[in-house]
Amino acid sequence: YQGENNMGGTKGNSAASVGYSCEQKALVAGWRKVWSETPGTTDPNAPFGIVTLASSGSEGGPNMGAMRQAQTAGYGHLPGPTDSGMENTFSAQAYDLDDEWGPALGPCFAGFATEHGRTDGGWDCCPMKGHPVNTTSCTPDRAARCATACAADRNTPSHGGIHPRSKKHVGDRLGLAAFNTVYGGKGPVTGPTLSGCTVAIGSSTLQVQFDATLLGGDTVEVRPFPPYLRNGGGSQLWVQVNKSRFCMEPRPWVNASGIPVAGVMHCPPWAGGDNTTLYNTTELDGGWVQLNYSSGSDKASIQVDLAPLNGTTPTAVRYAWGIVDCCDYSDPDLYVTHGCVANCPIMSSSALPANPFMAKITGGKCECIAPQVC
Repeated sequence: YQGENNMGGTKGNSAASVGYSCEQKALVAGWRKVWSETPGTTDPNAPFGIVTLASSGSEGGPNMGAMRQAQTAGYGHLPGPTDSGMENTFSAQAYDLDDEWGPALGPCFAGFATEHGRTDGGWDCCPMKGHPVNTTSCTPDRAARCATACAADRNTPSHGGIHPRSKKHVGDRLGLAAFNTVYGGKGPVTGPTLSGCTVAIGSSTLQVQFDATLLGGDTVEVRPFPPYLRNGGGSQLWVQVNKSRFCMEPRPWVNASGIPVAGVMHCPPWAGGDNTTLYNTTELDGGWVQLNYSSGSDKASIQVDLAPLNGTTPTAVRYAWGIVDCCDYSDPDLYVTHGCVANCPIMSSSALPANPFMAKITGGKCECIAPQVC
C-alpha cells in the first residue's frame, strides 16, 4: 500500500526488466524467499495483497496509469498468470477511492474558496486549517445543509491528497479478494478485466470484452456517468485515432551524454513505441477522445458509441487511465450533503471496479502491451 514516492521514476515493464513494474515483481519474490527460508514457517508462495494508487497520490509525477499497471507487474490485473511470479496475489484498485469529501472541498469548508482561488466565495461553515467559521456567510440554512460535511470532517483531519481518509472501501475490496484467494471463498478476486475488443472499419460501435473467467460469475454493470466538467465525471473511456501517438509511458529523450533533452519525448518498445521517433511533450500520448458506452447484452462487455468520430476508426482505447475523477460536478449538493467515492461507471456486480486498461487497436482488435494479454 504505497508508491506515491515512486511516481517520479520509471514505471516500466517487468517483461523488459525495467522500472517499478520489474521491482514490484522482485519485491514479491524477495519477501517470499526471506519469509520462507526457515522450513515450516511461511509458505514460499505466500499470498500478497496490493493496493493501487488513489488518484490524489501522484505527488506531481507523470503517467499514473502506467504506475497502476506497474503495480500489477504489467499484467493489468492480479493474480498474474501461471509462472509469472505474481500467482497468489490480489489487488484493491483505489483509483476511485480519493478522499470522500475532497478532502474538504466545497463551499462548506472554511478557507476553501480562498485556498482554491474561487471567486464565488464559500460558506465557511466547517472550520479547518486555521480558518474559523464565518458567521456572516454561514447562515442558519447553510449551517444545516453543511451538517453532514462538518461531521465527516470533525476529528478526522486530512493530511493532504496522498492520504485519503476513505479506507473502508479499500478494506472491503482487499477483504473480498483475500477471502476468495486465501480463505476458501469461491467468488471473484478482481473487477472487470479487459480480454479484448473488436471494431470493423467504419463501424459505429466498438465492443470491449471483459474476461469471463476473472469475472467469476459476476456480471459487468455500467453505472450512469455524469457530464464531463472540470476534468471530472464523464465515461472515463477514451479512444485515440492516430496510432503514432500511442504510448503507455512517454519518456524524455536523452542525448549522447545521457542528459535529457528539454521538451523532447520518445516511446520505448516496452511502452508500445518504436524508440526512435521523437515528439514534443504535447504530441506523444495525445489526441484522446472521451466516448460514451452502454452495457453489452451478454453482461460481460460494453458497447462504445463511435458516432462522434464520424467514421474514423479508433487506433487505441483506454479506461480509468491516469488521474481519474468520476464525481458529478453538476450536482450542487456535492461536498455539501454528500461526498463522492467509489463512483466510476464500470463495476462488477460484486461492486469491484474495472481494472484500468490501455491497448492498441490493430486490425480491428485490441492488442495489449506484453506481459499483459488481451
